[in-house]
Amino acid sequence: MDHLHVAFASSYLKDTALQHFTAILMYQPDHVLFQSWREFLYEFGPKFGIPNTQGEAENLLMRMMMRKHKKFTSYKIQFESEAWETGWNWVTIRYVLKWLLPKRILEVLALAPTQRDYPRFTALVEQIDRQYWESHSDNPDSYQSLWRSHLYQLPDVIRYG
Repeated sequence: MDHLHVAFASSYLKDTALQHFTAILMYQPDHVLFQSWREFLYEFGPKFGIPNTQGEAENLLMRMMMRKHKKFTSYKIQFESEAWETGWNWVTIRYVLKWLLPKRILEVLALAPTQRDYPRFTALVEQIDRQYWESHSDNPDSYQSLWRSHLYQLPDVIRYG
């Protein structure tokens, strides 16, 4: 049964850890780590593992400011995938999420009744964001600044014809 754990975990290896695994597989195919989950952890944990995954998630989360031209639903997916790793309670997660939102959402949230529970809070933010994007789709001129801000990212062939 351990070999299934090793096979599954090894499918997630990348970069140097994958090179190390491949070298062992090629040159020591009978190595005990292929049959023992504990040996696999001893070999790869200290060399390649993140010693504090919760701390890593917290640090990443605190740097995840939502960009003003990003849609909340896509941001929420990224945010929650890191937030769940922190082990924080929902009150803390809601507070951090609010802190990371762009000004265009915060200005409307200031006028709305406070939503203390996380699902209601995110539903309100989704509604605010959806209304923002709907109002901007009715006004094509509102995309001018968005287009100009991203123009530098286009290849020269597209920019200059």
